[in-house]
Amino acid sequence: MGTINQKIAPPPTHTSTGVVNEAVGGASALGIGNLAGGGSSASISASGAVAAVGETFNYTGPITWISAPPNGFTPITVGAITQSAENERTVSNNATGGATTTLGVGAISGDGASASIGATGAATSVALTNIYSNVWGYTVGAVNQTATNAGGAASPVTNNGTITATGGLTGMGSSASVSAAGAAASFSVASIGDGALPTSTTVSSITQTVANGANAGSNVTNVGAISLGGALGNGASASIAATGAAASFRTVH
Repeated sequence: MGTINQKIAPPPTHTSTGVVNEAVGGASALGIGNLAGGGSSASISASGAVAAVGETFNYTGPITWISAPPNGFTPITVGAITQSAENERTVSNNATGGATTTLGVGAISGDGASASIGATGAATSVALTNIYSNVWGYTVGAVNQTATNAGGAASPVTNNGTITATGGLTGMGSSASVSAAGAAASFSVASIGDGALPTSTTVSSITQTVANGANAGSNVTNVGAISLGGALGNGASASIAATGAAASFRTVH
């Protein structure tokens, strides 16, 4: 991939009421079976402004374990990435009238599978993921990420979500999360069950700038719940979080 530039800005005039994820009758719901496939996901989200870059290699055939790249094989090249996202509106996942957003699944058993309910004001993200592949890493240029919530107007973020899984989080690196974030910037590289050992990823530089709540009334509220019917597998995680501003760098091997 070559150079990537993304900019999400609020409209010049404040004419919209914001983003509210709410079905008729006051509640949103998603019900599915097992998340058994590698990298499978189920999500409910409400977002004000998001800039995202993602690349995933997901191979389901037999894996040949290798300790060095084949002749002539080099890491995948990604150019410079510049992302800017700004939100100045209310973002809500069913906060009105005490309604609840519900995500119901069976077992979350696939490696790297995820179930999530999120409310986000402004977010920038880069995610490079390999699942059961022989991809020999990445070479990434300079990464610059900026996320701002409530830069010019009050922009509250509220999440009222519940995830219910009849089984456990048994997949390696699987996750369940209920989150509310004002502003977030993230960069992640994940290698799950890969045949290339060791994977090699280099990044020229990473600069992350995040800000939330420059104006009064930009509270971040999370009234969430997660219910699991079983155990957690290797590297699995369950989380409920409310975050004003966050910058993250994460690798999983």
